[in-house]
Amino acid sequence: MGIGTHGMRHRRWTGLNAEDLREELVEAKDKLEQIMGMPIDEAACPFGGYDRRVLTALRNAGYARIYTSDEGPAPEDVLIQPRNTIRRKHDLADIKRITSDTPCGIRKIVRDVKLKLKQLR
Repeated sequence: MGIGTHGMRHRRWTGLNAEDLREELVEAKDKLEQIMGMPIDEAACPFGGYDRRVLTALRNAGYARIYTSDEGPAPEDVLIQPRNTIRRKHDLADIKRITSDTPCGIRKIVRDVKLKLKQLR
């Protein structure tokens, strides 16, 4: 099991000024590293929100993996890792679909464009 950060105060990172973003990404990381005695290089964006500025700050702070709420497949070799939400109402068939669904065709194109635009804003 890995340990990562979710920020210092669970605030939406996309709207923070530079000082508050530093507290969420750098200071939270530093505190966890001191407590754990090991490097922390994974972060999960509160509310799944991110933009180009947040991604740049995360990279500059030394994060190797960033978890979002974008849903979909999560290849191991990419920086941005989508997470999938499993809810109480989901049955086993729903969970299998959610965890194994790999978009293809027009669904893949639409999803890829959406994710790229989100990273560029």
